[in-house]
Amino acid sequence: MGKTMQAAGGVGLAGAAGLAGVAGLAAFNQAVHIAPGELEEQLPARPTMWKWRYGNVAVYENGGHANPPMLLLHGHNAAASAGEMRHPFRLLAERYHVFAPDLIGYGLSSRPDIPYTPDLYIELIQDILREVVQGPAVVVASSLSGAYAVEAASANREWVTALVLVCPTGVKRLTEQSGTGKAVERLLALPVLGEGAFHGIAARRSIRYFLENQAYYNKALVTDDLVDRYYRTAHVHGAWHAPSAFVSGKLYHDASDAWRNLQQGILLVWGREATITPITDAAAFLALNPRAELAEVSPSGILPQDEQPQQFANTVLNWLDRLPR
Repeated sequence: MGKTMQAAGGVGLAGAAGLAGVAGLAAFNQAVHIAPGELEEQLPARPTMWKWRYGNVAVYENGGHANPPMLLLHGHNAAASAGEMRHPFRLLAERYHVFAPDLIGYGLSSRPDIPYTPDLYIELIQDILREVVQGPAVVVASSLSGAYAVEAASANREWVTALVLVCPTGVKRLTEQSGTGKAVERLLALPVLGEGAFHGIAARRSIRYFLENQAYYNKALVTDDLVDRYYRTAHVHGAWHAPSAFVSGKLYHDASDAWRNLQQGILLVWGREATITPITDAAAFLALNPRAELAEVSPSGILPQDEQPQQFANTVLNWLDRLPR
């Protein structure tokens, strides 16, 4: 009897400790949140809030309205936003009417608790073109968003006049979710624990490691201000929903068939020193669609538009000038 009571007491203490731990983690999750309305604009312009079916999408605009339209699509990571396109937003607007959204789940856009899938973002791109840009546009897409832009361009040839893909995925790499990714997805979906795990991924130390070792070639560009900008956008309420889908591999997408069938002008822009999506991946893209052209930007990692902005802008504009009208 005594041993039974002792065991029951031990279980009770363990349960109480577990509850206390969960309560403490919940308190931590709340403590690191950026208060609503305190997150700054991700680009140097006041965005328009476009009402989409899953929430508001912040869309930044720059350049003359008489200029041909261009849509800039940032990539996906734990702290993504339109801020990734800050230099193209400025430099390409000298010749184009530029639209740059915070994709749903990121930046100043809504962060709903919904299933985040490739199809969701493909539909978002198509709807932005039709309802916001409202005309055929050049689409510039970074990393994983490149795979979604390929699908949108293949299905909507009249809406995408040309495609510029920056260190893209979807043909050689990041084409499907792995078994490990599915386990990570289940972990990150857990109440309280999942959010806590995400906050570990999006800690300042983790963000700095990602930027210095996987994103940028020149580590000196990874300043405290840059880390803080990424950190803040990863800590508003609901910030973990979309990035969790990316971290788990749920957003990976095989765009090979759509890529093979593209008829528009296509430019691949690759940072020569990129590591997680190295320039050697370009061979798979060119083999499937020889109409594509490859331009190298150096020295640069996976964000040539941010690491070598003028070189990137000149490369894109010169290529666009050579396309038949």
